[in-house]
Amino acid sequence: MRKLIISIGALCLVACLFSVGLTHQTYLMHLLFSNGATSAGYVEFAEDADNGTDTVKLIGPASTSGAVVTLPSTTGTLSIADLASPGEIGGTTPAAGHFTTLDTTGDVVLPQNDDAVTPTLAFGDGDSGFYESIDDTLNISIGGAVRWTLNAAIMYAASGGASFSTSAATSTSPTFYPASADSNTGVGRATGDQLSLIAGGVEGIRISENATIQVNSFGPIVKKYTITTDNTNGAGTHTIAELLGGLIRRGTGDEIAGAAIDVADTAANIVGGITGCAVGSGFEFSISNEDSTHTIQLDGGAGVTIAPNDPSTAIPANSTGRFLLVVTNATLSSEAVTVHALGFTTH
Repeated sequence: MRKLIISIGALCLVACLFSVGLTHQTYLMHLLFSNGATSAGYVEFAEDADNGTDTVKLIGPASTSGAVVTLPSTTGTLSIADLASPGEIGGTTPAAGHFTTLDTTGDVVLPQNDDAVTPTLAFGDGDSGFYESIDDTLNISIGGAVRWTLNAAIMYAASGGASFSTSAATSTSPTFYPASADSNTGVGRATGDQLSLIAGGVEGIRISENATIQVNSFGPIVKKYTITTDNTNGAGTHTIAELLGGLIRRGTGDEIAGAAIDVADTAANIVGGITGCAVGSGFEFSISNEDSTHTIQLDGGAGVTIAPNDPSTAIPANSTGRFLLVVTNATLSSEAVTVHALGFTTH
């Protein structure tokens, strides 16, 4: 009889301790429970005693709706049901707004929303982000509209904009083209440190690292000319813009009363007027002396030397003199230019 009384007492004591543990908190083999009398209930897993304080806590919902945790039926599968959407973790085919964990790889797959207004991975107010329009094609939307499309072969802008190919560039096959529908016109690569400008699948211009520009022309190279007429009686002053224009006409109505010595612009203005000017930059220009009687010579402004004679050999009446201008110093405040007289032809 005594043994029976002791056994019943021990059972009562265990029951009391278990009841207290569920009502408050109890450590049992590093496991902490709470029934959530004033908050959501939880189960807390503690580290081994020798590590001390770090824990992992599984917290239930602080509402009347319940939650069910289903242990894995296959490796890598975890399903949490009865939660308000979105936020649910499901299997390989989740409902809209739910995350998916793939069974075999553990990758996280977002719900697929195939439109630009509500992209799958969205930012801010939700109308800008990424989504897959079709299999293996990723779209980038901004402000609810598609801006870029990317697949294994190409990345291109919407509305026929610029495109980038994933293929290897050649001298006839560009990897960047300004219009997505015109894939044989753009920028390619001939070889190391060489850039190819391609039109219609044909390399038109090749640029090398040493600033060499090779023009592969199947016809005449066209340059824009601006012809200047200067009928000044006496010395005419020719600006860098007039020189770059290519041709200066003088005395078209016999306005020149005597031999004239024209003056080219200063070296500083010439260097400043040539885009990307460097030592060796230059161009050709001509002066047409259309006066029927008088000659014209060319002298240089500050920093400009005329060669071989300074001023130049006189251009006879009814003749055109040709000149080659070359920059010899492009340093600021030390600019220097040489203009080479190439001779003249009679009209």
